[in-house]
Amino acid sequence: RSENYLAALDRWFNMYLSRLGEAGGHRLAIVFNDITERKRQEANLALLAEVGMALASLASIDETMSALGERICRHFGAVLCAFSDIDETEEIIEITHEWKLPELPSWKGVYRVREHYTEDFIQAMHADEAYVVRDAQADVRPNAQNMAAIGIRSFVSVPLLRNGTWRYHLCVADTAPRNWRDDEIELMRELVTRIWTRMERARVQENLRRSEERLRLILESAQGFAIFTTDAEGIINSWYEGARQVFGWSEAEILGQKCNVTFTPEDRAMGAPEQERETARREGIAPDIRWHQRKDGSRVFINGVMHLLRDGQRNGFFKMGRDETVQRQAEVA
Repeated sequence: RSENYLAALDRWFNMYLSRLGEAGGHRLAIVFNDITERKRQEANLALLAEVGMALASLASIDETMSALGERICRHFGAVLCAFSDIDETEEIIEITHEWKLPELPSWKGVYRVREHYTEDFIQAMHADEAYVVRDAQADVRPNAQNMAAIGIRSFVSVPLLRNGTWRYHLCVADTAPRNWRDDEIELMRELVTRIWTRMERARVQENLRRSEERLRLILESAQGFAIFTTDAEGIINSWYEGARQVFGWSEAEILGQKCNVTFTPEDRAMGAPEQERETARREGIAPDIRWHQRKDGSRVFINGVMHLLRDGQRNGFFKMGRDETVQRQAEVA
């Protein structure tokens, strides 16, 4: 028994061979069983599994998309796989990632939709229909003719709509005519849904990381401002460079301590830190204009404020204060 692929027929067969007659005879019986659909389904499922694993472990969007493009091309026996984003106005399209054979020109770039695509193609995308070209030279549709002019003989473009708006599409192309099968087109539909759903999440996460990094850089560069955050009990859980410069404690020294340590002994005795947190908790904001104490015991005058931070069921506080010691001392003098 064996499984064999017959390229001339593009079919898979199970072959059962058995001897006929007595031992030593030379007669064989061969039974063929067409298993093409099963083999295609297995290959399609294997591709979806590989794509799922790559997306689950995604570390770099660019590297992952390049690897996925190559894997998709290998699966379909194609020469180019391109991934595109369309803006919310549907006027601008950006081919963000691609995998192609080295001899082919790159498609990556930003284009105006109606300058880059013909109306028949745009209508298909809006209708959530796959645009299938089996032989561009024989296809009279305008977009097919445009692709034939750049050496693409066959391709499939599959759109993905969000709230009725065309936002993404996947294109798999070849330089030879292809009889794209229905199961291949359905597989592309599944791929585009899985890939862009994960890409949307990854981009949100990446944008969040960038926003957090920008915020960190802003906070770190705020010279002369003591900026830090605490939990609901006043335990310090973030400490920026300005706070180190103003108060003297390093991040490693101060994290996990109550912000009460920045208050003078007399204010601590009067319960000023607790009163400040209670005011911020009740009103959302509390002024903090007073003398404070540095790590070395010296005094620093802070003109600041405490804000209530809401994070679901957990509240915390954000404190920011300007060091006005010099000005205060000059006023007193």
